[in-house]
Amino acid sequence: MSVDITGTLNQIAALPVPDQIELLHQAWNRLLESGWEPELTDEQKAEFDRRLDDLDANPQHVVPWDKLAEHIRRPR
Repeated sequence: MSVDITGTLNQIAALPVPDQIELLHQAWNRLLESGWEPELTDEQKAEFDRRLDDLDANPQHVVPWDKLAEHIRRPR
């Protein structure tokens, strides 16, 4: 199957931004549902390990999701 990537991207670019976002969301979900998993670079793996080590060493630095959401939603 041959796909005109440039033409498809031009069609997507002509959509309203909310529709473009929805299209990306659905495409990403289909990739994940297919079993595809992105490969991490060595740098990403090292950063992931560094963060896990930091979490293990400093569990008191963790902010629970409900507290973070409360902080974000707080009027400024």
